[in-house]
Amino acid sequence: MKQLVAIVCVGLVGFANAQSTSKDVEVYERYENGELVEQRQSATENGKPIENFDFEEMKRKMLAKSAEMDTKLKEMEARMKERSAKMSLDMDKRMKQMEQRMADMEKRSEEMHQRLDQRMKEVESQSEEKANAQPKQTPLPQEEPVQMKNTGNLKFT
Repeated sequence: MKQLVAIVCVGLVGFANAQSTSKDVEVYERYENGELVEQRQSATENGKPIENFDFEEMKRKMLAKSAEMDTKLKEMEARMKERSAKMSLDMDKRMKQMEQRMADMEKRSEEMHQRLDQRMKEVESQSEEKANAQPKQTPLPQEEPVQMKNTGNLKFT
């Protein structure tokens, strides 16, 4: 029971501290015929007005924060351009390597075809030489196959 109470207390304290706070600054300006007639500024924190709020300091902080964000944005853009350029160079390098490999493969294929053609010609010329070197043999006369004549006197028992 004590543990449950302790857990509930810790939870409530954490919940109370975890509540978000908000500060709102409102600037009201009224112009007539292009001239500033009225200007009011108000600041609230969690819906309650803040007394003695320094609007000039807030403007300086906002400008500093904006400048910091702009420099970070420019740095990020520069890094992205650098990475993009590096990736482009890497891709170009890989493409050149692939093209070189393809050219080498085509060259090897062509050389292989030439060797194969040359080898086929050599085999052909060797077979012609063998055919020319051997005397031609006359084929032996063939005997006619034996024909059976049906006499009709065959009986199976």
